[in-house]
Amino acid sequence: MKKTKRKASNLWGIAAVILLIGSLSLLLYPTVSKVINQQKANHVVSEFNEVIEKIEQKTETETYNSDSSSNAVNADSADIIIQNTDYIVSNTEYSLTPQDIEALYRDSQHYNETLSKWQSFENNDFSLSALNLPDYGIYNGVYGYINIPDINLQMPILLGSSNQNMAVGVTHLYQTSLPTGGKDTNCVISGHTGFTGRTFFDDIPNLQTGSIITVTTFFGTLDYEVSDIKKIDITETNDLFIEKGKDKLTLLTCADGGDRRWQVSCIRKN
Repeated sequence: MKKTKRKASNLWGIAAVILLIGSLSLLLYPTVSKVINQQKANHVVSEFNEVIEKIEQKTETETYNSDSSSNAVNADSADIIIQNTDYIVSNTEYSLTPQDIEALYRDSQHYNETLSKWQSFENNDFSLSALNLPDYGIYNGVYGYINIPDINLQMPILLGSSNQNMAVGVTHLYQTSLPTGGKDTNCVISGHTGFTGRTFFDDIPNLQTGSIITVTTFFGTLDYEVSDIKKIDITETNDLFIEKGKDKLTLLTCADGGDRRWQVSCIRKN
C-alpha cells in the first residue's frame, strides 16, 4: 500500500512539474518569440547592408578603372555602372548586376511620376506590389529597411501590404510613392500592431515630434523628421496623398482593435 501511495505521489509530482513548465512556456513564448524574430529581421537588414557595400565597392572600382584608362573620356559613374555586366552579388536571396540596380531605380522613379494622376484609394488592393522585384534579381521581397532609433526598431520593407508580407516586416502601401525621395512624394509604410510574437509598429504612438526615421534602399539612405502623430478613422486618407513640393514619409498601424489607425507624418530633412 505504501509503495502504491508513493508511486501515486511521484506521478502527481511529475504532473505538477510538467504543468508548471507548460505554463511558464506559454508565459514566456511571446517574449522569446519577439527576441528571436527581431534577430531574424536584423539578419535580413544585415544581408541588405552587405549588398549595399558591394554596390558601393563596385562603383568605386569601376570609377577608378575608368579614370586610369586612356579610353575613359568624360565618363560618369552612371555610365560606368551600366557598361559593367558582372554580378554584384549572386545567392539565393539576390542575383544583382549593376544594370538591375539602374533599372530598379529608373522604374521606381517612373512609378512615382505616375502617382500624381491617382487621387483616390477607393476599391484598391493594397496587397499588390508596386514592382515585381524578382525581375531585378531580388528574391526575398526586400526593397529596403526602416530604422527608428527612438523606439529601437529596425525592420525590412517589403512591397505590398499582403498578409504574408506583413507577417515578415513592414510594407510599402501600393499606390503611394516608393522611398526614393524627391519633391512630390509621400511614401506610406504600414505595419502590424499586436501581432503575436512580433513587434512591428506597436510603439510608433510613442514617437515625438522631431524623432528621426531613416529609410535605406539600394539607392541610399533618406532621413525624415516626425512632424505629426495622431489617431485617425480608417476612412481618413487625405494625409496619404502627395503634397505638392513636399518629400514625405507616413507610417500607419492599427489602433483600437483595428477600428482606427495611428498615423505618423514625417518630412524629409534638408
